[in-house]
Amino acid sequence: MSHAELVELLYLAIRFQWGARNRVYREVSIRQTPTMIPQAWAPVYYLDVVTMECQRRSGCEPFRTKAWEIKSCRADFLTDTKWPNYIGRADSLCFAAPQGSIHPKELPSGIGLVELMPQGYMQVVKYCSPQEMSDVARYDLMYGLAINGHTSGYLGDNEYEEYSDLRSRYRDGLLPGRADVVVTPDELAASPAWRRQGE
Repeated sequence: MSHAELVELLYLAIRFQWGARNRVYREVSIRQTPTMIPQAWAPVYYLDVVTMECQRRSGCEPFRTKAWEIKSCRADFLTDTKWPNYIGRADSLCFAAPQGSIHPKELPSGIGLVELMPQGYMQVVKYCSPQEMSDVARYDLMYGLAINGHTSGYLGDNEYEEYSDLRSRYRDGLLPGRADVVVTPDELAASPAWRRQGE
């Protein structure tokens, strides 16, 4: 299974399990330095997926958002240095990755982890908790959702067929000996992310 197919499977799995009660946006741009004045030319980061509740918890609260960072393998996680900048840019932040690619202890407190299991479904390994989000950061995220978020909800018939096909291929491709994606204790101790937690 290619990197692009695995990323697509993770995206569809998020929509399948969380799309019924949330609006799902893909490739949402946020400015590297949020400001209240829209600046189309400002340097940006791209959030892989953002989910937003369809209903407010109460009339005066804003819609809660969750940013999802999709990682296709361990190397994808270890080489990415941008994701710490996403903390505080949505109400919560969660990683989605194949089983064993990321150890929960490598993530800061409050950052969630959902794993794609060998059977092709997603399982919560570490729950995320609400983050402090400034008004400026919320405005910037809403601006990003409005101008270029590709929105969708639950999977349509054609998308469900694609999701089922990718899940089957993923299951068939997981053979014994695929330990290259699993975090070993030595790798965990050597991980820059894990070392940051001990500082």
